[in-house]
Amino acid sequence: MTDYPQGDGIPDCPHCRGRGCISVRLPYLITPATRPCSCVGERDLLANMDRRWLGLSKAVPPKSSPLVGLEKTNLRITAQRPMLRSHLHLVAQGQSASWFFAVESDRELAKAWLYTKKFEGQVFDVDVVNSTPKYASLEDLSDHADLLVLLVGVKQARNNATPELLVDVVQGRDFLSKPTWVVDEPHYPLTQGHISHSTIVDLTFDEWPHLYLDGAEAVEPEYERLNPPSMKSFESADVGCDDDDELSKLFDKPQKPKKGKGGFKS
Repeated sequence: MTDYPQGDGIPDCPHCRGRGCISVRLPYLITPATRPCSCVGERDLLANMDRRWLGLSKAVPPKSSPLVGLEKTNLRITAQRPMLRSHLHLVAQGQSASWFFAVESDRELAKAWLYTKKFEGQVFDVDVVNSTPKYASLEDLSDHADLLVLLVGVKQARNNATPELLVDVVQGRDFLSKPTWVVDEPHYPLTQGHISHSTIVDLTFDEWPHLYLDGAEAVEPEYERLNPPSMKSFESADVGCDDDDELSKLFDKPQKPKKGKGGFKS
């Protein structure tokens, strides 16, 4: 067996054995020539997966997925993280190596939105203060990817602006005709009590298809069949909490009453 020098191909490739190219023998060529090996395309595809979500290339894809073919559709998805990775791997596998999709979380939304406030010393959100922002603005996070997969429930520090940030990103992308997949988990559904939930969130996603990933099947989420949303629950979701963070209070300060000639106006 011929020993080939290691190149930029896949080491176990039976065609190039890691060189990344294959020798071409043509009678009219004086000097040796090569062409790219097919494994280079596979290598670039796997690299793009990990660039968008670290470790995605290592996920074992299912034989089929209901997400395939819905890359240009807004979706609500309920799935455990490992299951989502498997299905997203299969979706990315059918795209080109240059497909620009992004996987982010509601925690990253807050960090992008409050980037400038952090350096002004006005941010008290634990998730923001203790980490380095990846994006300089909310628009940098939301506007560029062909498909944005947004994981909700990753953020834990309370910030009552989180639901509005979620809606802002989704509606902004909808305006640009770019799809978004909003993903929650079965044990922490995007319903009342979720850190990213509010009345406006329910209304925004009311008409979106909602898939529950379990293996290769997709079914209606169990919690929606048993507990259909009602306007009463929507109203109760807007009640403020005593433990809202200081940042939220900073942005929600009421204006002081104006003082007239006869004292303060009631």
